[in-house]
Amino acid sequence: MLASADAARQRARQASRGPRRLVVGFRAGIVVTRALRAFGARHPEVEVKARRVEWDDQEQLILDGSVDLAYVRRPIQDEGLTLLPLYAEPRVAMLPEGHRLAGKQELALADLDDETWLRYSDPRPGDVPIRTIEEKFESVAAGTGITLVPHSVAEQYSRPDITYVPVPDAEPDEVLLAWRSGRRSPLIAAFAEVAAASPFGD
Repeated sequence: MLASADAARQRARQASRGPRRLVVGFRAGIVVTRALRAFGARHPEVEVKARRVEWDDQEQLILDGSVDLAYVRRPIQDEGLTLLPLYAEPRVAMLPEGHRLAGKQELALADLDDETWLRYSDPRPGDVPIRTIEEKFESVAAGTGITLVPHSVAEQYSRPDITYVPVPDAEPDEVLLAWRSGRRSPLIAAFAEVAAASPFGD
């Protein structure tokens, strides 16, 4: 009985300290290297893993515990989540090579009024889902439509059949750190502190 009680107390102490692994989600274009390294230096006993999330599952993966917290982009359904704004970045138009507007120094949203836009966030019945940046590449390069992406995506992803043009009057893309509301984890709190001190993460 004494041994059983000791084991129960040990399990309780381990549970109170929280998990020894932290899974950090991130959207395409967001570099989390600096924050992961800084957190690892402060907490070498914790295994830190990074996992990419997409626009259509970023909330669910946090809420179901697949990731402990994540770098997300708006729009986001914030019910059940705590959000920490980190930074905003400009958006650029993703256009196919040879597009009439390719090669411009910059564009206004009005210049794109007559363009066909990818409808991945508002699909029609029967539309093939577009989830990843790679799927956006294929759709734009094929001439299906155009879209706006964050500047960091343009910096990190390039293809000879895709061109990017800045759109200064487009609403900036906001990056936030998100975790499940009410979750009491010292590791999440510690990572949020590191992320706030190194918001760009690179």
